[in-house]
Parts: sequence; structure tokens; C-alpha cells
Amino acid sequence: MAKHDLTAIVGVDLRTWPRPPVDGIKEEYQASYLSRCNALQAVAGGMSFRAAAARYGVDPRTVANDAEKAPQLHTDKKPLGFRACIPFRHRLSKPLSDEAVPVAPPTKGVAYSFSRLLDAYSDLKDLVLAYNGPLPSGKAKTRAFDRHFGSFKAKARTLLDKGTYPLCEPDEGRRALHNYHKRVRKQRREAGGAEVDATPPTTKRFNQLFTLAPLDRCEFDAHKQDVDWVLDIPHPDGQLVQRRITKVTLLALVCAASRYLLSHLLVLGEYNQFHVLRLFSNALKPWSPRELIVPNMHYAEGAVLGLPFDEHDCCGRPIVSAGDNAMSHLAKLPVDNLVDHFRGVFNFGRAHVPEGRPIIEAFFRRLEQGALRGIAGGFHPQSRANEKKVATSYLRSEDHPLHWEGMLDLMDVIASGHNVTPHSGLHNRLPKTVLHTHLASGWTWQATEAARDALRVATIRLHVRIRGDEAARRQPFVQYKDAIYRSQRLNGQWGRIGDSFPAEVSIEDLRHLVLLDPTDHTPWSRQAALPPWQQSPHDLHLRQLINTARHRGLIDIAGAGDAVKAYHAFAHEEALKARTVADQFARLQIQHGVPANTNGNPAGPAVPPPVVHPRAGRTSFALRKD
Repeated sequence: MAKHDLTAIVGVDLRTWPRPPVDGIKEEYQASYLSRCNALQAVAGGMSFRAAAARYGVDPRTVANDAEKAPQLHTDKKPLGFRACIPFRHRLSKPLSDEAVPVAPPTKGVAYSFSRLLDAYSDLKDLVLAYNGPLPSGKAKTRAFDRHFGSFKAKARTLLDKGTYPLCEPDEGRRALHNYHKRVRKQRREAGGAEVDATPPTTKRFNQLFTLAPLDRCEFDAHKQDVDWVLDIPHPDGQLVQRRITKVTLLALVCAASRYLLSHLLVLGEYNQFHVLRLFSNALKPWSPRELIVPNMHYAEGAVLGLPFDEHDCCGRPIVSAGDNAMSHLAKLPVDNLVDHFRGVFNFGRAHVPEGRPIIEAFFRRLEQGALRGIAGGFHPQSRANEKKVATSYLRSEDHPLHWEGMLDLMDVIASGHNVTPHSGLHNRLPKTVLHTHLASGWTWQATEAARDALRVATIRLHVRIRGDEAARRQPFVQYKDAIYRSQRLNGQWGRIGDSFPAEVSIEDLRHLVLLDPTDHTPWSRQAALPPWQQSPHDLHLRQLINTARHRGLIDIAGAGDAVKAYHAFAHEEALKARTVADQFARLQIQHGVPANTNGNPAGPAVPPPVVHPRAGRTSFALRKD
């Protein structure tokens, strides 16, 4: 504005302008600062520059400069305000005309060189002002500032010549950049504001934005726990050899509003993406109590798990399913299947941040402290390197080896009993009651065909190519994961060799593969696996483990009648030799129930081999039959 133009400041609400406190300014400048502030207020009230200067004892040119600087925006995106009245603090920059070309920076550092550099290049100024990290102090290194300085140098080299300021300085402008940030933050601090604009968000959880109803948000995660359990492994001589289970993983899917447990899964050792799919698939299946084998164990009255179904196979579905960014959750197969068939919105946040998923973390802690640590061999791990783990059960794991069926009974009883136990977060109401009351209101998102979706969640969709050789009379077949699949409908279809077909296979059982019609994607042919993959049910993870061991030369399934039993015998031998932990052997024995055997064929009757005696007397080799 012009020197004596009062239209930009007269009538402005000065209460919105930053005003540094007097005690934050040097004592020798406090009187001058107060006089200039009073003169600026008088000008805003309609008094002329000369009259305000005469009244408060300030030079008229100073009053005019303060009035011109005060409405301008500072680096904190606020008007400079009464900060313009601080003596020797803020200079009045001359605006460039529209035809003016930015003046090249000086070849060496002089007063206000860095500020003029940033005024000339807006891109460089935006980069500098965007930094809100810490500043170096003393000899301590600040990696955030080092990265910021690297970005500054890279940007400056694209805008400036090699010999210009600040690239010509020995430190390439690091000290000037550091001093500029210190100066800007001091000005903001004097104005009564924060030094940086990085104010943490006040909204950190989903329930701070919306009032959650049951099934609006569900949380899922996997909780790993170190254990000291013992597993009995049969030795060929009939004795039992004890091997330790060192880790167990619990997966759970919990409603955040009602605390209702939809599904759970207990895994020995590490978990993978297939366990995640099983967790969500189980939530869509009707739950039925197990036939408990543990004496004196029974379900709580009204115990239930899973989503409630109506007579039309319809159930409520979660709108948002929240988990962390583990690779098992973000893999392509789980994401595609869950989005297509479990439906809803999936929110993946950072791992090791319990504030983002507090309900599932509280559930894991409650189950760990109340159940898992009370089993024989449970303990609290050491919190420091020089401490020892503290046993949480007076029972020795060696005296009470793990019985997996009994363990599954215990987990099912505890998990189903959780839904009919009063919860303090629900004012001592039952999670089951809260969920069923909400579903009865009708205000819920529902989806039909839950049984079909449960199967589709655990299904892989792929494209396969028909192979074969008509000249060698090798019938057409499909190959998937080193297994050959054939069917009667494909036999003799020599013209289809080389064609690509869409296909589906269940991750729970790879003994069959279904070819789909390319036109309407309806089932076209059901392919059966050829030996040695056709006998025992096996999932995709087990198929991958067998192929990995075979490719490494650890196992040979070419002459085995059943690849699963052959691999089970291999895992049994490795567990007896204590080369690895017994987790993998226990998982095979639990999931597939294959008895230990020394070879890959089914165990036959124990018939002693016939005894062959050498021929007695003289023998002639003249005849071919001899």
C-alpha cells in the first residue's frame, strides 16, 4: 500500500493480531516497543500517522512502516501484527514489479542474503518453511535436519549456479539455514504461538469421529506368545520323546462396540496369510459346540461364537474391519478374497500401536493373563537382558505334555464363554446381549449367502494352461504347484491343448481343482490330482512346505504313495533328531492326523518277510530256468 494510505489498517480487529509480551523483549527496547504499539493502535482507530507519532513520541516514518508491515502475512501464515513494532526485528521488503526479473543471489554471504534468496525463489522458501523437525544443538546429530539440508541443497543446485550463494560457502549454507530456522521460531515464540506448525491431531481413534454401533467396526490381529510347552513324539522303539513348543499364535476377530468375539484361531508357531483367511471364513460359518473330551469341562450356559444367522442364511456383516500392516494381512490373496466375499471396508494401520486397535489388544491381554499363562509351562518373559523369566504356573510342562485336542476344547470353551460373560466396558452387560439387541433393531448391514461366502473366502482364483502331447498320446492335463490334475471330460480333448482356462482351488484341500467355462465362469470340469497328491487332504501351505523340502533335496516323493505321509515321516524324523522345534511336526499331526511312519506309504500289516534258504546240493546252469 502507499505510504499514507490508511485503508488497509483502519477498522481492522487488532485482537486477532499476534502481540508478543513485553517481558519477552530486551529491556532497552521495551519502552520503544510499547510506544510503537500504541501508535499503531491509534492509526487503526483513524488517527493520522503524524498525529499518532506526535502523541506517543515516535517518528512518523516509523509509524508508517509499522502500519504497512503489520497486515502482511508472516511465515506462520498469520499477520505480522504487533511484531512489526519490535525494534530492529522486521524489515520492510520492497515488492517486485510484474516485469521485474529476480535478482541473482550474491556471490558471498552478506546481511540478509539468505532471506533475500528465499524471497527470490518461492519454491525454495516453501521447502524451508515446511520443515517442522528438531534443530541441531551442540555436538548432537539430528538426522531429520540432515535430511532437510540435503533436500535444500538438491533444490538449490537446480535453481542456482555453482558459484553463487549459498553453494559457494564452505558449509554450502548449512549454518545460514540453521540460523534462519532459529530466527523464525524465535519470532513465532515471541508472538505467543508454537515454534512449528506440527500440531498433533486430536482425533486418533475411529470412535472419536462416530458413535459406534455393534458391527460398525471389528478389529482383528494375531498375538504371539512365548511358551514352554512339551509335546510327546513317538519313537520307533515305542517310547515317547519330549520336544518343546516355544511359540503359539492366537488370531481373533472382535467387534469393537459390543466386544463380541466373532472368530478365533490358535496356531502353533508362526501364522501366515492362510490362517487369516481361515479366521474370516470361520466367522461366516455357523458355530456348533465341540464334543469335549476333557473330563469335567463344559460350556457356559448360552455360550455362542460367530455371526448370528437367521432362517434365510442371512447374517449381519462388519462394516469396517481394522488390522495392522502385517504382510500376512496385506498379501494380495487375503485382501482380494476378503474385499470380494467378506465385504466391507478394511483399514490397515501401523503395527505395535495399541491405541489404534485398543479392543483387540485388551482382549488378547485378558485371554493371555487369564488362560494361556495358567497352562503348565506358562511364564512371564524377562523384561531386561539380565532378568529371568517368571513361571506363572506351578505345573511342570514335562509332567503335563500338550494334548492338542484337549487344548482346542479349552480354547473353544473360553472363547464362547467370553461372549456370555459380563464385561466392564459394557456396564457389566453381556457381549451377546448387546449384539443381539442391535440386530433385533434392524439397523444393521446384512448380506445373504454366508455359507457360500465362507467357501469363497478360502478359494484361490487363477488361470491355468492345458498341457499334453497328442503324438506321445499323453492325455491333456493341468499342472498347479508341481501336481498334475486330470479328469474324464478332459481326456481326448486334444484341441484344447495350449488353451488357458480360469480355475478355482480351495486352500483347505488341493486334491481337486475346478476348471471354469471362459464364457460365463460356471464350473466346466472337476480335475483330480494324480499320485502322490490324491490321498490325504492338504492345504496350500503344506503343499508349499513339501515342494520346498523336495527342491532342497531333503525328501523324495517320487516313489511314495502319499506325499503328505512321506513329508510327515520326514518331519517326525527331524523332530526326533531335535534339529528343529516340534511346531511343524505338531501342526501336521494336528491338522491331518497322519500317524508317524518310516516311509511314505500307508502302514500295512506287520507280517514278517518270508525266510529264503539257499538251494542245497549240486546245481547246473545249463538250462535257462536255472
